[in-house]
Amino acid sequence: MPQVDRRTAIQAGLSLAKLDLMPRADGQSPGPGEEMRPAASRSFDGVVQEHGTMRRIAGAKVLVRRRLYGRDAVDPPAPTGTDVPHSDSRGRFKVTFTPEQMSDSQLLIEIEVSHPEYIARRSSPVALSDVLEGLDGGPDGRPFFASISLEKGVEYTARVVTPAGKPAADVECFIVNWTWSERTSDFQDQNVVRTNSDGILRFRTSRSQSLALYLKPKQHALFQRFWGTDRPGQHPDIYVPTDLGTLILESGVSLTGVVLDLKDRPLANQTIVATTFNGTASRSATTDATGRFQFAPLRPGNYLLYGEGQSKFVGHNPDDRPMPSTARLIRPVHHYIDGSRPLESLTLREMPTVRVEVRFRDSSDRPAPGNAVKLSGVLTESNKDSLQGISIYPGASSINEVEARVDGVELRWNVQNVPDADGLVTFRAPKGLKDATLWTFPVGANTSFKTQLTRGASPRIGGGGSLDTLDADRTDIVIRSRRCPVVVASVIPEAGERPRGLRLGFSFTVDKRTYIGKDFVLQPDGRFLSAGLVPDQEMAITVYADDFEPSKTVVKLPEGAVRELALRAGPRKPSWDFLGLDGKGHLIDDYRGKYILFLRWQVRDESLANDLASLEDVDDCYGADPRLVLIGLCDEHYNRRADGTFVQQTIEERLQSIREDLAGRDLPHLRAGTVNPWRRLKVVEKQGETTGIGWGVSLFGPDGIEIASDLMGDRIKEAVSRALGLP
Repeated sequence: MPQVDRRTAIQAGLSLAKLDLMPRADGQSPGPGEEMRPAASRSFDGVVQEHGTMRRIAGAKVLVRRRLYGRDAVDPPAPTGTDVPHSDSRGRFKVTFTPEQMSDSQLLIEIEVSHPEYIARRSSPVALSDVLEGLDGGPDGRPFFASISLEKGVEYTARVVTPAGKPAADVECFIVNWTWSERTSDFQDQNVVRTNSDGILRFRTSRSQSLALYLKPKQHALFQRFWGTDRPGQHPDIYVPTDLGTLILESGVSLTGVVLDLKDRPLANQTIVATTFNGTASRSATTDATGRFQFAPLRPGNYLLYGEGQSKFVGHNPDDRPMPSTARLIRPVHHYIDGSRPLESLTLREMPTVRVEVRFRDSSDRPAPGNAVKLSGVLTESNKDSLQGISIYPGASSINEVEARVDGVELRWNVQNVPDADGLVTFRAPKGLKDATLWTFPVGANTSFKTQLTRGASPRIGGGGSLDTLDADRTDIVIRSRRCPVVVASVIPEAGERPRGLRLGFSFTVDKRTYIGKDFVLQPDGRFLSAGLVPDQEMAITVYADDFEPSKTVVKLPEGAVRELALRAGPRKPSWDFLGLDGKGHLIDDYRGKYILFLRWQVRDESLANDLASLEDVDDCYGADPRLVLIGLCDEHYNRRADGTFVQQTIEERLQSIREDLAGRDLPHLRAGTVNPWRRLKVVEKQGETTGIGWGVSLFGPDGIEIASDLMGDRIKEAVSRALGLP
């Protein structure tokens, strides 16, 4: 009987494919934070199909990229007898992972799918460990790539030429299409293409009303162009032509400068990156022996200049490379290129630094694998209005205009580094960096981090935290990497039937703050598998279902534990839409065929008092008319605790609050009550569409269609008068 790790135990318990595992080379069982290596490869099946028709697509290229944060993507070895895996005549393909790949807890995978007649798509990076454990968000516990849909879209072409009219070959192009295709959370359209040897740009995307291209030629200026309309809703008939015409590149201008160290000496072999404000394009240049650099041609506009490995972008990105050990910290510079004036040579300077060290450790204080860590902060304050209009988003027609100079730009500093073999992450950060923040997250869903920012401090759940202002070295930061406990949960049927709309989630509270964790993942056998539970932390697992109130089960599990639970949904939800002050339930359908004047409120304020006063006038004039119903509904109220926190009122407490809100009001025909917290408040449902009831005062017709909303003051009485045909 081979030894197995907890992942295999989980998978076997879920009737998934069981893995044979090899013990460690020394014959010992794995310690905390270690995984045993599977003895055999594991394969997953998928299909490529056409969006809408679900027709299987043959001959689609399916490429799996394996990658680690901060490293280049690695293509898999080609299957025997083929160069690249393709979907077969029935749209099927197979993805295989080797024992070495499966044993790497930090490995990410990306799936790229392309076909000449369809829009190419690419997935976001996903942890391979999540795919193996059925936690990657695919349907019913299957991998996210089990079913991939492609759209036909429209083919667009353009001809790119140099200023001399010659074809511009191998020019990189970044595509932005604001007319969204049927994208999913797992796959997005490919947005980078290149011109062919004849300078022809050819790509597929959804039929567009707003399209922009950003070109990055090597010998000519950065180029951008917009087609279509900023306001497609106002111009539904405007579409971008499929022939984008001829795009003539420009010579541009070349930005030069020098980089000096702390003693004003030239710095050689330093790479400087100039990035456009919206991040759509960048150039890099390396200093020579005299510290001088020169960029390839740029177009007029605003640029941010950073040293290699440093940027303004905060997000975690597998493409970000660590700052090289030979790179100096260069103070970022904002520079505006005015095409009508001669360029000045820039002087960039090295910054004084402090050292920041982060150590990944397991629960036994041994080095542990960890993800890339981001260190961020602010070097200068900003004019908060300075970046308005500098965007790749609509109104994007300004892309065709010369970019105006922006002043008062905030200079942010961000670096992403990766752990070494001993779990150590080292940063050189600007001395005096303000609002410094350190953060990371586990690669896989079933790893949990806990961070100790200073020696002796209480650790906090999560990866990272605030370091305030960096005036001195910080070398005592520890991030504990722990294996999450796992719960495999089944939901007991009610009256012999499985509740509809089942969903399981969990939450926990730390220092009076409640954190919502990831939802459990439904597995093929109907059970639910947890993701991201926190070790040694009291957590509430909640069962949600369409016709039942949520039910909570409190658990506290040690690191790496696997627990099976049989859970029940809560009490059946009440079937009424609102509960009247008389304690009886009412359905909106009871009033179908009448005009309904709704007042819906949540808090006591001046507007509520004004609305109630207006309703008194309506009640006095029209309340007795059998064609009209007045309904006043209050949503949830909260009671303030002595410690300053709030707790939701019970139904009885809420009814009493409504009585207090209506005290002294002359509203004899008002049917007042509280809404059912478990039902969506709606008036009519036809052809699958519902008409909801908003806040304030609204008037609905006998067919349930809203006649008027956001009514106030005299407009309330006027709307009712017109509807009833009365003065």
